[in-house]
This record gives sequence, structure tokens and C-alpha cells, in this order.
Amino acid sequence: MADQEAPIRLAQAFGITSAAFSAGFTFSISHLGVPPILLAPAHIAARQWAALYSRGVLTGPPIALISAASFVYLAYTAPVATAARLYAGAAACLFGFPVFTMAFIVPTNNALFARRDAANKLSKGEELTEVGMPKGESTAELINKWQTLNHLRGCLALGATLLGVRATLT
Repeated sequence: MADQEAPIRLAQAFGITSAAFSAGFTFSISHLGVPPILLAPAHIAARQWAALYSRGVLTGPPIALISAASFVYLAYTAPVATAARLYAGAAACLFGFPVFTMAFIVPTNNALFARRDAANKLSKGEELTEVGMPKGESTAELINKWQTLNHLRGCLALGATLLGVRATLT
């Protein structure tokens, strides 16, 4: 019996821990990483945001995928229908990461990458001109929007964590 439970316990540990890590990682980027970036002039902030993004994209998606795969396995092997539904819900939350990103965050990412590209073309001593930009299009406004959307995305991982814990306790 213990041999049969080991893969389940391992998947529970991986699923819950990696979902919690994903939530904390996502929230930390927005809560700790973004505010200092907003202190910089636009041309520097655009570059700093892009650097933060490039580091985060290497870590966040693989962790969410590990967690989602664990929850799919647990949903498939769950002996109780309630637990199976909860694990499936946890997996759905994590599979919602790329859907949410594509639907809501990618347009903001693209605008920020364009700001970064413009900043990279500046000569030494020049700054991005943001005077007269439409409301919501300045670098700081775009970074603030990204921060809010990233917080919302973190809620998906938090939801997955809570569903995974609840399923495990069922």
C-alpha cells in the first residue's frame, strides 16, 4: 500500500509546493520588482522592466507547468470524485496562465517592448519623449498596468494552491 501512495504523495507535494511558489514568485515580481523600476526615468524603466520580464519568463512558466502536470495526474488518479474535480480545477487555474497572458498581458508586453526598443535607440544623454502621449500609454502607466495584470495572474496560481490543498485534505 505504501508503494502505491508514494507517487500520489510526491505529486501532491510537487503540485501544491510549485503552485504556491508560482503564486509567490508572480506576486513578488509585481510587489517587489516593479516599484523600484517606476522610480527610474522612462528610458531606464523600460529597459529594467524588460530585464525583469526576461528573467521571470524563464522561471514562471516551467514552475506552473510542473504544478499543472502534477494536478492533472492527481485528478486522473483521485479515488474520490470531489478530489478529482478540485485537482482538475487547480490544473485549470494553472493552464489559465498562458490564456490570461495572451488575452490580457501580451498587448501591454508588446507596448513595453516597443518602449524598450525606442530606449535602446537613444544616444547617450537622450531620454524618451513622453510629452503628449495618450492617457495610459506612458512607460510608467504601462508598467503599472502590467503590474496589476500580473497580480491578477498570480491569483490563478494562488487559486490552484488552495484547490490543491483542499483536494489533498478531502
